[in-house]
Amino acid sequence: MPIYEYKCDKCENFFEELVTGGDRDKNVPCPSCGSADTKKRVSATGGIVMKGGSSAPPCATGGGGCPGRMPACAGSGCGL
Repeated sequence: MPIYEYKCDKCENFFEELVTGGDRDKNVPCPSCGSADTKKRVSATGGIVMKGGSSAPPCATGGGGCPGRMPACAGSGCGL
């Protein structure tokens, strides 16, 4: 079940809601003021995209460009 972001047009509140498949097109009431005048927002998803399609970090595959903050990079000698 996805979590959607919403904005209430009445009180300007932003909130998230876990929505089941059949309910995703229904208006979700604002938890602050109870208004059904809410709109689903487009949100960016977080994630790491690796060049070349590998799911392994660059330092683990010898591809360079290690950001240095990834757990798999620790002790890999990537220099960061």
